[in-house]
Amino acid sequence: MTEVDRGETIKVGTFVVTITPRDDAAESLVEIAKRYWAVAGTDDYGRISWREGTRHLGVGRPHVVAAAGATVEVAGVACPECQLEPWQPRSRSALDALARGVGVHGTCASCDLSLPVDALRERTDLDAHARRAASVAKAVQQAGEAKALAEWNRRCSVAVSERFPLQLADEWEDDLPDWPLDLEVATLACLRYASTVTPIPSMSTWNTPLTPDAAWTRALIVEWVTRGPLDVHPDTAPSTFGWTPATNEALLCGSPDHTACHASWEAVLEHMPSPRIASYVPDRLKFYVPYGPTLGTAAEHLDTHLANKFRLDLRDGSPRMSGLPNLAERLIAGETVRYFDMLLHVHNLPPVADNHRPRLVEAARLVARARPLGEAYCVVWRAVRAAAASAQANLRAPKANMTTHGVNQFEQGAQRAADPELKLGRWHEDSRVPLSAMTRTTFLSLLGADPMATSVLNVGERLVDAEEHDGRQDPL
Repeated sequence: MTEVDRGETIKVGTFVVTITPRDDAAESLVEIAKRYWAVAGTDDYGRISWREGTRHLGVGRPHVVAAAGATVEVAGVACPECQLEPWQPRSRSALDALARGVGVHGTCASCDLSLPVDALRERTDLDAHARRAASVAKAVQQAGEAKALAEWNRRCSVAVSERFPLQLADEWEDDLPDWPLDLEVATLACLRYASTVTPIPSMSTWNTPLTPDAAWTRALIVEWVTRGPLDVHPDTAPSTFGWTPATNEALLCGSPDHTACHASWEAVLEHMPSPRIASYVPDRLKFYVPYGPTLGTAAEHLDTHLANKFRLDLRDGSPRMSGLPNLAERLIAGETVRYFDMLLHVHNLPPVADNHRPRLVEAARLVARARPLGEAYCVVWRAVRAAAASAQANLRAPKANMTTHGVNQFEQGAQRAADPELKLGRWHEDSRVPLSAMTRTTFLSLLGADPMATSVLNVGERLVDAEEHDGRQDPL
């Protein structure tokens, strides 16, 4: 069966069907009518096979739109209602019933009182034609853009796997380089507190942070990327990276006018450039340990290696262990700031302003040099409680001023805490802000000490008898 042309007669089973476009119909309506009534053939039972389903026409009430575009007549058949001959089927189902031998039932397109009115409305409503054309164009645009975006993401995934291939050793490697102390501690913490190591999920998905400071965590991740001992896993999502060209620029390639309305998405796919990694979001990277035959065994071996290395360095008084007190001070200070921020939130006070945060961090470092974390919590609690009390007593005062008052109180408390004669309460770990993985690893694993009760001053004493503490004491 050939494609329907103007006034063409086609054969449907034993019936002759004529399709005549309406003179006053828009070309778009005529085209839809042609597609609506286009017959592919009939089977042995007379059932009609249509060239395309009605949902592919992109219009609502397709039989009405088709009636607005063309008149369909079946020679030799009369309507049982109005006796009009030739019969005018009102829909595909009516013509299919006739072809299957069921016969003609109900009204035809001529005597149906509602169909001519609706069809006339379709022909005269120019806005409807414009909306329909815009809807079809938008659907085509979205489908093409989705196809191009899927292809771009596929190419980006290939680029990630090529830039960061999965490279595992045939067997465990014993001769590993030395990394900075904080990087090794962070690696051990990562191996022990990640939900899985096959591969290690991105830090943005962790419930407990790697370090008490997000900027510190990002810096350590950058170190992993550049020097190890962890490698980026190729399953990292392409959206983690910044690309050259950018995604929106890549989707414009091949467009005649370099706009989002493409004449041909095939041209976009043909001219789409190869993506190149330009940047990345550190806390969205996935990692793995490459020093072993499988992801799991490599991680286990690296954990053992780092733990034994810490134990031997502590026992032998390695110079690199001299950095442990500074590491402990940074961890205590970071956890102190986290506790301060959490208590502000609990008391419905705004966060510390950016220009006041350096004062908060410096005061936390001052407390960390002289006091264990539990006593630093006490200083924080007093300062934030004073800020919350001032907020209740001065309801009209801006709450940001109360937060600043809390920072001022904490600074004063930090100065007083530097006096070893001052007695302070010792707080326990707060479940609302659990200690970071690196804090727990440093104090529990390396020092064998309570992180809430051990000060930087105690770390030097712990180093003396550190040979009694194995690097695997961290309870997991």
